[in-house]
Amino acid sequence: MRESWWLGVLLLFACLAAPARDIAVAEGFVLQPLDPTDGQIARPRDWFYASEGTPSGWMWTISREDTRLGPYDVGMRVQLMMGVEAQSGLTRPAFVQQFIEGKRAAGVQVVRDCPVQVEGEFHRRCFEVVEPLELGGKRRDFHILYSLSWATAMDMVAVTIAGAPVDEWRDYRASFDKMADIRLIGPAFAGGAGLGASHETVTAPTPFSTVYNRITPESEARADDATLKGLYSDRFRFVDIAPRPGLVGATVTGGSLPPRAFAVDGTELAGEVLLAFIVSPDGQVVEPRFVSISDERLRATVLAAVAAWRFEPATLDGKPVATLAAQEFSFKSGVER
Repeated sequence: MRESWWLGVLLLFACLAAPARDIAVAEGFVLQPLDPTDGQIARPRDWFYASEGTPSGWMWTISREDTRLGPYDVGMRVQLMMGVEAQSGLTRPAFVQQFIEGKRAAGVQVVRDCPVQVEGEFHRRCFEVVEPLELGGKRRDFHILYSLSWATAMDMVAVTIAGAPVDEWRDYRASFDKMADIRLIGPAFAGGAGLGASHETVTAPTPFSTVYNRITPESEARADDATLKGLYSDRFRFVDIAPRPGLVGATVTGGSLPPRAFAVDGTELAGEVLLAFIVSPDGQVVEPRFVSISDERLRATVLAAVAAWRFEPATLDGKPVATLAAQEFSFKSGVER
């Protein structure tokens, strides 16, 4: 697994207007550029930095542990999402509200639920919780501060997740406060692309072109393979491969299926969803696409869950490869789980 399993969608949408000033850097911190958007953040000197594209924008991770070696316990993830309304079918405030209601429904202990604050052209809301999560086969409580912001004029949402095990939160809270002053888009990027540009300007190019499709007699009988591959025929080259020695399938290392889903007005939803996606060679979920969905209001819940999924990628003869996958979601209202 390449990164922390518990940092699903944490966006800190701070200085998106790209002021010319540099971020203040306290003693023990260094100024960390956020590429490719020419942003900045103050990073603890001995922490690690990772930057990667996502299906909807970009994600940066600042963590105590090196994410190249495995998951991290203490850190901050910043995710910039473009085209939120277009992809989820919800308004930006409704998308944020549904994310928070999903956390409530999962039974987290709410520490603080901040009111919405207006900051220029953006709105921001924080949600601080104690959340039980499983890592390395052990279930532990994590203290997590979610900060969710959305632009007034652009279809854009930013989420920041700062978290640590409960018994370490006090040790790192001051560091997270210093990291809260973030510039996501700097003058060089804003001047070249413009904040009104389409989201493709901040989405990373797909780092692979070949996807391996593990076929079985069952999938062939249901014609699943042809249906799913057809969703991506314009983007990737597929190689069908039967189970054999040397082929190891992708395994889940982080995330879960959402047990319940809610509409913006709080009504619990019921329905069925079939989602196709690709597990990239670095264990990320990319290109999620809906094969079928019985209620469009379920879209945001499913996409929020998928954003938190992490995998140990499939390998072919010891080399990580991209693989095709699908997942069914079933939601029933009024049922104790």
